Amino acid sequence: MATLLAVCAVSVALLVGGTAPASGADASAPGDAGAAVETGTLDLKSNPPGAEIVIDGGKSFGRTPGTVTLPAGQHQLTLKSPSPKDFKDRTLTITIAAGKPTRLTLDLAHATH
Repeated sequence: MATLLAVCAVSVALLVGGTAPASGADASAPGDAGAAVETGTLDLKSNPPGAEIVIDGGKSFGRTPGTVTLPAGQHQLTLKSPSPKDFKDRTLTITIAAGKPTRLTLDLAHATH
């Protein structure tokens, strides 16, 4: 049974374009696709508070003030105004450092009427 499972694992790895692990290899060894991603935190405040935090054009991470854990590297941050008739959304590129907090306080521009 163990031999069948090993053959299946090798077959799956080869089908998805990977390489088969050596016998007894640790699946979480550095450099493997299964290795942990380094993260950092974004401590974010806005004026006015209550802006929706959107990262990389996708998922919402709550509202300001808030703290978000993200993979290290560059990300697109969008703050969506809590009051679109009064304030404009704001988008900028941020860089998250591994293991370190990034602290930002951002002002949303007043909407022109």
